[in-house]
This record gives sequence, C-alpha cells and structure tokens, in this order.
Amino acid sequence: MNEAPWIEAVTLEALRLLPPVRLFMRTPVRDVELAGVVLPAGATIMISNQHLHRDPAHWTNPDTFEPSRWLDGGVARDPIGSGYFFPFGRGPRMCVGTEFAMVYMLTALAAITARAKVHVESADPFNEGFFHGTVLPEGVNAKFVRR
Repeated sequence: MNEAPWIEAVTLEALRLLPPVRLFMRTPVRDVELAGVVLPAGATIMISNQHLHRDPAHWTNPDTFEPSRWLDGGVARDPIGSGYFFPFGRGPRMCVGTEFAMVYMLTALAAITARAKVHVESADPFNEGFFHGTVLPEGVNAKFVRR
C-alpha cells in the first residue's frame, strides 16, 4: 500500500485494536437467514467489529498490539473491509472516506515520527468517550519530544 511498511502496520494495528466506529447497524428489507436464524424484514441488526478484530480463532495474540502481524502478507490476508477487519465498515455501505482517511493517517504518522518521538505518560487503562458515534480516548496523555 505504501513505501513505509511499518507506518502502515502501526496504523492498521491501531485500527484493529481501537476501531473508530465499533458498532454498525443494518436493517434487512426482506426476511433473511443468517447462521440458521431468520431475521425478519425491518429488524435492527447490530454488528460489532471490535469483537471480530479480536477473535482468537483468527488473530494470534488478539489483545496485544503487534504491528508486525501486518507485514509479510498480513494486509493481503485481512484487507480493510474483509470479514475480520473492517474499521470503516464493510460492503456497499463502507465509509466513502476510507482511502482518504488512510492516506491522511499514514501521512500524519510519518510526519510526526520523522520530527518527534512520542512518549505516552501513562500506561493506565483509559476511558473511552464518544464523539458523534466515534470513539474518543479520554485520559491519554502524551508528549512529543523533538528528534
């Protein structure tokens, strides 16, 4: 995807562990069967990507931040929008800004790390707030130290 594989790997791993949108809702227009269960038309279906992003049947050490999992074929195995990795949704209703968001995040991370080291001041668990449906970590303090 880019010429900086570690920047991409860190970004994808962060999106896997802390997807910005964690709950997707769908409403079938006709009765459908899913895993042997009939879902009636008009039912609200909620899908959590956070659980699939940490499914131990698919991911080795699912709760551990391991950017290296995306190197050497990891991106090909689990591209954005696949069944086990969809931080921006999936299918025809996938976020139209996905490619822009990825370019922006990769560029921002590359620019920041080229100029500064990031020191997280606390390893304590943080609270997760929400801003218009998007996850907003609260209580995470970090500082940038010029290189």
